[in-house]
Amino acid sequence: MSVNLQDAAMTTTFLLNLPPELKLNFSSDLPVKDILGLRSVCADLRDVIDNSENPTMLLQPGIQRELSRLQDAVKATLRYDPKTDFMTALQPMLLIVASPSRT
Repeated sequence: MSVNLQDAAMTTTFLLNLPPELKLNFSSDLPVKDILGLRSVCADLRDVIDNSENPTMLLQPGIQRELSRLQDAVKATLRYDPKTDFMTALQPMLLIVASPSRT
């Protein structure tokens, strides 16, 4: 399969012409490793990603996905009242893990 350079250039130009908000929107769905890789594509993407207001917008969706995945794994393993907030239910378990053993 050959790559049509004209099509690739048009796609890149289209991407770079998007407003920063849309660049952030599609970037936020990527894993952190890929977001960091986008920084090396061009200066425009690097500047959008490195803007001091954007890291939270970029990382928050990934953090939420991972937290949800973790919650699902814990729920599948541990039993607790589903009406209880996950972090509240997890707190006693964290204290057990963090306490020094008495052997």
